[in-house]
Amino acid sequence: MELCEKGSKISYLSYKIYPWVLEELALNRIQSDKLKMFKRYLEQERWKYYFGSALGMAFTSIR
Repeated sequence: MELCEKGSKISYLSYKIYPWVLEELALNRIQSDKLKMFKRYLEQERWKYYFGSALGMAFTSIR
C-alpha cells in the first residue's frame, strides 16, 4: 500500500470519526487529555479529506 493511499484512508476515517469524538467530549463533563489530543489530531487530518474532495471535484468538472 502506497503512502499516499494510507494518508487518504486516514484522512477519510478522521472525517468520519470526528462527529463522534465531539459528541463524546460534550457528554463527558470531565474531559480526558487523551480525547482532547485525539480531537486535535483528527482536526489536523480531516482537512486533507476536504482538500482532496474539493480538488477532485475541480478536475472532474473540467471535462
